[in-house]
Amino acid sequence: MRQEIWVLQRHLAATLHGPVQAALFSSLIKFGQSEQLKEAQVAELIDNLQSSMAQLDAEPGLDRRAFIEVWSEIVDFWDGACELESNIDESLINEIATSAQALSCATEVIRESINNAVRHGEASKVFVELKVDSSLLRIKVRNNGKPMNVNRIEGLGSELIREVTHSSELVALQNDESGWVTELRATVVLSPIGQLAQR
Repeated sequence: MRQEIWVLQRHLAATLHGPVQAALFSSLIKFGQSEQLKEAQVAELIDNLQSSMAQLDAEPGLDRRAFIEVWSEIVDFWDGACELESNIDESLINEIATSAQALSCATEVIRESINNAVRHGEASKVFVELKVDSSLLRIKVRNNGKPMNVNRIEGLGSELIREVTHSSELVALQNDESGWVTELRATVVLSPIGQLAQR
């Protein structure tokens, strides 16, 4: 019984901290950019909140929806608040489609990295890169926000990233001419459906 309660609490915390928080925070940024609140903005916030809150009813665990569906949702949430770019395309997704667990883990890493970049770093631009390297899926999430604080206290998002990855590190980019300041680098083990990624 205790384990079931822990799993449920973890699911609730991750959902509220991830997609629900992203929906709220991105809407606040968009509201702040407008001189007058528009009905369409309120409708968008309600739609985004309903979509993210629906995940509270999902079975506890990683997001099992198709990766492209989740990526599109993330892009929609941040549209107008933060510019998202990626190398994600159909051929890449097809290459790793049999590794549902890895894609679910990658989804959580990407979602948390973007949330952190915008909330803590005030980033206006984020680039997501996925690359297959033998049995690993390499994830890079760059942003143009404030440099990371080396003395920062890690929160739930950072803890979640550590839990779902094989390895992860946050790197300060020095003298990057393209304007990127910070990059999260993570790897997820590519495993067949049903197997768990192991550290």
